Amino acid sequence: MDQLEFTRIMNYLAEAYGVTINQTRLNIYYDKLKTYDRNLLKQIASNIVAQDNYFPTVARLLALLNEELEPALTADPMDEWLNVIDAIRKYGRTHADKGKNLLSDMTKSVVTTIGWTRLCDADQFALANYERQFKQLFRRQQGSVKERVLLSRGVIEPVTVGSELRALTVD
Repeated sequence: MDQLEFTRIMNYLAEAYGVTINQTRLNIYYDKLKTYDRNLLKQIASNIVAQDNYFPTVARLLALLNEELEPALTADPMDEWLNVIDAIRKYGRTHADKGKNLLSDMTKSVVTTIGWTRLCDADQFALANYERQFKQLFRRQQGSVKERVLLSRGVIEPVTVGSELRALTVD
């Protein structure tokens, strides 16, 4: 998430709680939360405003973000694939939105990458290939989510290799 999007979310929280956030504090929050999905942070900010009496700390936001991501880390790709097949059988290509709403966010993202219509139109042979592709993409996304969680917990540190940001395990 870029700093402008992040600042908008933090301004929303600041307005809701009547607090002022100085640039140093905003930078600290951004440093710890920048790797998370903007929409997830917006959802959590909205929930906090509805439920909490005080402006959230970085630790509170991290805990809620990681709590939301935990099911994605433990989800079994085969179970998620079976959910996709069930949704396709139930809704087909004519009601794709309803079918996708039955899926977890990560599964929905992978299905969008592959293509709902392609999956609906596939024969058994093609479905077997899509199943392999789905599992690979799903595990890759799980790895990205796990890396973000570990980075936020300080278990690993970011390292730049060439132009690519990688994670390094801290001993």
